[in-house]
Amino acid sequence: MTFEMGSHIIYTDYKKRDEFVEKNCDTLYYSYKGGIRRFYGLKKEALAKLVEDKLADSRDTQNNSPSIGWFLENMPDTAKFNGYLVAPDRADYRVGIEAVILSDREIEKLTPFVKKAIDTADTIDCCGYNTANGRLITFWWD
Repeated sequence: MTFEMGSHIIYTDYKKRDEFVEKNCDTLYYSYKGGIRRFYGLKKEALAKLVEDKLADSRDTQNNSPSIGWFLENMPDTAKFNGYLVAPDRADYRVGIEAVILSDREIEKLTPFVKKAIDTADTIDCCGYNTANGRLITFWWD
């Protein structure tokens, strides 16, 4: 099944989408709760593949977050994303990205424009440490 969003056609093959996300993220919750299924640590290349395969829309945003397309254009290749999969029986079926995880080293390399954009996140918090790249920082939009 497909549906059209403006000039974008999105495939509603949620099983293919969910299986792909599960293989390419650190954690995927087992079931849908409240019509969404959360994931953590989705690789940037996997997010790009979801858009390429029309399983996600590059224009989607989470409230005031940048769009998926913006993240793909401006985040380093090593960035990871947290978000959710909306169930196929909901009218707002989609992939939502609500956070990006970057290391201190990755943040240092961002342009001032990109740094300003990610500083609009509702919460900025340390979520771990990587000895090679410093702290891991989560930029989260509610």
